[in-house]
Amino acid sequence: MNYNNYEHAIVEHHGVALDGWPSELLPIRNLSRIGGHKSVQLLLNALIEGTCNWMKLTEEELVDRITRNHAREAAEETIYKPRKKRTPKTVEKSAATIESSSESDEGEGGEGGEGGDE
Repeated sequence: MNYNNYEHAIVEHHGVALDGWPSELLPIRNLSRIGGHKSVQLLLNALIEGTCNWMKLTEEELVDRITRNHAREAAEETIYKPRKKRTPKTVEKSAATIESSSESDEGEGGEGGEGGDE
C-alpha cells in the first residue's frame, strides 16, 4: 500500500480511509516505520478487534477531505509528497568495445572467412 501518499493515492483516489488507526501511531505510515514490536502489536490488536477498519467515504466526506488536504498543503504541511524524479537511462559503450573495419576482417581469413588459404 502507498503509505507515503496515503491521502492522495488511497483516500482521494479510492474514496476510502482507515478509521480507528491508533492515535499513538499517527500519522498513518508504512508499517516498517511505525516502531517496534509493541507498536505493531497495538495496530494488529486494533485490526483484529475491529476498532481499526476501512470505511467508504460518502461523496460529501470525500470532497471535505480533499478540501482540507489542499488547505493543509497550502499552509506548507506536507500532505502530497512529490514523486522521485526519474533518472534518464543512458546507454554507454564499454571502454573494452573494439570496433573493427571491414577492410581488416577481409585480409585475415579467420574463422569461417571466405578468402583463406586452405
